[in-house]
Amino acid sequence: MKNTFIILLFFFLFTKATFAQVYDAGKSKEWSNVDNSEYKSEGISTLKNLDFSKIWQDPNYNVLGIIGENYQKLGVKYISIIKDPENPNTYLVYGKSIVKNNICEFQGKIEIIQNYIPKEINPRYKTSGFIIANCIFYENSLQNNSGYFKGVLRTYYGVNKDNSMEYPDDGDEPDSNYNNGFVGTWTDYKTKKSKLSHWGSDFIPMSTDLNVAQAIGDFIVNKKYQNNGWNTDFRKDWWK
Repeated sequence: MKNTFIILLFFFLFTKATFAQVYDAGKSKEWSNVDNSEYKSEGISTLKNLDFSKIWQDPNYNVLGIIGENYQKLGVKYISIIKDPENPNTYLVYGKSIVKNNICEFQGKIEIIQNYIPKEINPRYKTSGFIIANCIFYENSLQNNSGYFKGVLRTYYGVNKDNSMEYPDDGDEPDSNYNNGFVGTWTDYKTKKSKLSHWGSDFIPMSTDLNVAQAIGDFIVNKKYQNNGWNTDFRKDWWK
């Protein structure tokens, strides 16, 4: 953990920037423009004492992902997420990605830029809502088939009376089966070509006909994509 923190701190010192607008990468802007009729905008300063890393790294939810127009299976693991001490709405991230048998480590950051709360807050929570965050994750350029991810993350959250965070789950969408959706692109360092890249907790946002399950929370891959990595599972603890 100490070494990870040093690596991330070094990365942050040389890439520090303020994100003013939603990242424009693939369908990221479309993903950030959700129907806000039941929500109202709230300043992100109210989030400074909260820690979203618990939600992003919750071991109870698998991260499902895709890369490319053929929806090749992608695995993403956030290994370490640390709040920036100078900017509490920025998080330094270290993790790994896997496509087929190719594993790359990455480091980067998540910066919260928008916060929305419901006009009628569920009484079980002190507050709740969803955030929009810009993300950029750089894979190690010395590793095979490496590049960088750039896009937008949408995370729903609930804050209990004791100020602890949890997945919101009031029986309606969005619930615990519809969270932490990243929509953006992956760009190859060598070719400079970009591919769509999306992932989320137990779901994949904006993946059209990939999931043919009828029930909310289920995930059944369309037969025409099964040969793109979906016939087998990644090995257990592949990121270790």
